[in-house]
Amino acid sequence: MPNQIIVVSSSISNSMLNLNLVFWYVITSGIKTTTGVSAWPNASTAENAAIQAGTILEEQNAFSFPMGLSAANIEAFLNQFWTNRNTAIGGVGPGNLANFGFNGTAWVANIT
Repeated sequence: MPNQIIVVSSSISNSMLNLNLVFWYVITSGIKTTTGVSAWPNASTAENAAIQAGTILEEQNAFSFPMGLSAANIEAFLNQFWTNRNTAIGGVGPGNLANFGFNGTAWVANIT
């Protein structure tokens, strides 16, 4: 399993801890290739290749937490966020509806 949650950067403002993160999800259906690379500058060549191949979906997000909140609480929140989103995705990527469209009468697959 690749990395799942990566803190790309953090800052403190107005007594809040601000985290910029990337979340990685394994895609098993609806794979869509891309030319992009990870927002995480330390992503390996293999990780960037998986993102480009569409087998890893990277989503960026940002969260702010009150200063003094324990690392354990922040980690639990981020783990639950990842789990909820991973369940919602269910391994289905952005290419799942490629070439799917409405022809004026019905929704059909494999339109060209």
